[in-house]
Amino acid sequence: MGILPAFRIFTFLVVFFCALSMCILSWHISSGSLKCAWISAAMYLYNPFFFSNVYKRGAVGEELAYIFVPLVLLAAYDLFYAEEKGRHWQLLIVSFAGLLLSHNITFLIMSGVFAVIVMVNWKQWTHDRSILLKLLAATGITVCLTSFFTFPMLEQLSGRIYRISSYFGDGSTMASSAMPVLSYLDLNLGSDIYFNGALGPYLVFAPLSLFFLPHKERKPFFVLLLAVGYGLGFLNTNLFPWAWVHIFDFMQFPTRFLNAACAFLAAAGGCGLSLLELPQDKHRIASKTLLVLSAVLLSISIFQLWQVGGVFND
Repeated sequence: MGILPAFRIFTFLVVFFCALSMCILSWHISSGSLKCAWISAAMYLYNPFFFSNVYKRGAVGEELAYIFVPLVLLAAYDLFYAEEKGRHWQLLIVSFAGLLLSHNITFLIMSGVFAVIVMVNWKQWTHDRSILLKLLAATGITVCLTSFFTFPMLEQLSGRIYRISSYFGDGSTMASSAMPVLSYLDLNLGSDIYFNGALGPYLVFAPLSLFFLPHKERKPFFVLLLAVGYGLGFLNTNLFPWAWVHIFDFMQFPTRFLNAACAFLAAAGGCGLSLLELPQDKHRIASKTLLVLSAVLLSISIFQLWQVGGVFND
């Protein structure tokens, strides 16, 4: 088998497992809604950022990380928001080990986000020590399982200064590559653009449907998804003062935050749209309109990608 067929099979499997992990997350947090699972998975996969990363850049590490981010969210939901808390705490090990072995930067971002979630829910793990013990156990096991990779990597990084297009940590690319807010609606995937870091209209607007849910349907975890998703998306814009904030300079580009933002916003948008209560006649009109609009936007994206083609190069 040549490299091209192998890469096609790899890409197919990655996309399949990305969809599966988002379906599992959305199904659990929506109390078993298949509609929520399907909508969330569709938004997770069909956006300019994902198309660019997978079908134009072939960013293998970020593609693999896309599988594990929803599993981190599912682990957080299981520990702090599910009725029977901590039942599947082993998900923490699988998700963070997978992130660490696939894409270090996404691992660091999700570690920070997860730490914020843990601090927000401090009352739970201070009153229920079993949650804290599961967190510590998962951390220790993950460190041990990934030590064959992590320790040699840290040793190597400590001995040299590495660069790709610029030196890591010099801050030259974070401010210059941050996006204008309106660029998030850009659907261009043509040959004139190498990488489109836009979220697309669905990930931008669909999560707002949570505000139209009845109060009893607006779960705290949905609010968390909405707030963190938009927060991560904001970090990729030129509204954030990257010229003065240098703590994330090692990331090279602020689009790194979108790997995580897509998962938060897709889950929030899928739950919001699927649980939205409309009269039957309006629901039918809204569904048909959404399907037609989705078909049109998806067709435009696929045509642009097909027109560009692709080659393996360095």
